[in-house]
This record gives sequence, structure tokens and C-alpha cells, in this order.
Amino acid sequence: MKNMLHRLVITKDLELFEIKESLYADVDYYLLLLDYHRPSVFQDFSFIPSFTKDDFCASENYIKAVALCKEDISNEAKEELYEIASGFLEDRESCAWSMIYKKVDFDNMSNITDGSNALIQIINPILDEVGYPYKITSLNEKSFNNLVQY
Repeated sequence: MKNMLHRLVITKDLELFEIKESLYADVDYYLLLLDYHRPSVFQDFSFIPSFTKDDFCASENYIKAVALCKEDISNEAKEELYEIASGFLEDRESCAWSMIYKKVDFDNMSNITDGSNALIQIINPILDEVGYPYKITSLNEKSFNNLVQY
């Protein structure tokens, strides 16, 4: 899979990317990077079957990567998405991170546009479903002229 990333939004709490094969191709996946702004805890990794409390070592911060997919995906696609996320997250000295894969309605996701209320209405329920404590409360369309939208 040849990947092109297009960042839709970045705030102090999260980043959202489209992943597709080329500029004008349909979106294959979305990638959410969620910063929890807290130390990691064992429960952050409890979904990994082989992970035990003996394996756990707390880090100063925890980030969850969420790959949003329109259908069940192969292990090969999961590995490629993991590699993309690791490019953003792997080299942080005291930051633990994990990745999950979530199936979502891509017809609904296609309504997301930079700076629109649809982005808030579509992403916030996903944030609830993955147990993320923060929400996007408002986005000012002019903030999309900046690198970061608060």
C-alpha cells in the first residue's frame, strides 16, 4: 500500500489524518492520535492478550492511536497502519502508546471537511466509544490557517 497522509485537524489533544493511496483517491483509513495528558496505566494495554502486569512499566504520558476502517482489515494492513502511527509516536522518551482498529461508517466520515461542524459531530461520538476523556468543543474556520487548531 502506497500511503499519502492528509492532516485534517491538530489540537493540543488530538490529530486526525486521512490515509489514501494518492491525492485524488478515496480515503482508505483515518488515523486518530489521542493524547491522554497523563501517565500510562496497566489498563491502557489490557486489550493485548499477552500483556501482563509484569510487562508494565509506567511512562510520563500515554497516547492512543486509533485506525478508523470501513471494514475488517487484514493483518498486513494493520501492520502498515501501525508503522504509520509509530512514525509519529515511537521516538518519544517517556511516552507509552498503543493502537486499536475501529470499524466506522465511511459514508458518514466523508462529511468531514476542514473547519466544519460535521467534524465535531462525527468525531466526538468516536471519542466516546474509545473512552477518550476530551472532546472537540469548537473549531474556528480561521484557525485552519494556522498549524494548530485549538
